[in-house]
Amino acid sequence: MKKFLIAFLLISLYQTSTLAFERAFEVAFDDNAAYEDSINKTQELLRDSAQRKKAVMETSDAQKADFQVQHLAPDSKTQNAYYDLAADIMGNYKSTHDENGMKQSVQDGLRNPAEFFENLTPEQKKKIEELAGKVNPGTQPKP
Repeated sequence: MKKFLIAFLLISLYQTSTLAFERAFEVAFDDNAAYEDSINKTQELLRDSAQRKKAVMETSDAQKADFQVQHLAPDSKTQNAYYDLAADIMGNYKSTHDENGMKQSVQDGLRNPAEFFENLTPEQKKKIEELAGKVNPGTQPKP
């Protein structure tokens, strides 16, 4: 059960991070190089705690997702691991160049985290399993 809660949280992080670059993505889908650049920038934002803190302050959705991470993860190292994994998962969409497909995948994942989990790479599944073992006791993310 914990792994699906974490999958849900990762989807939330992913969705929130794409909001940070929404304008760039709108332009990027018409240009493959710009699309990949937008994905790369969003991955950097997720991995860089200073950039991430600034982005979190910009929207209430980002603040909610970050709040969930802080309450699930016992320490900043684990919190960073959540964001790093969300960035890795975002990389799964780098070669698709399909805005609607990417958005649909996120929406489907929010409705069915178990299915989303099954579509991840073996390495990503392993990381989720590891993070599930580090969840603060009695803590669950709230959608």
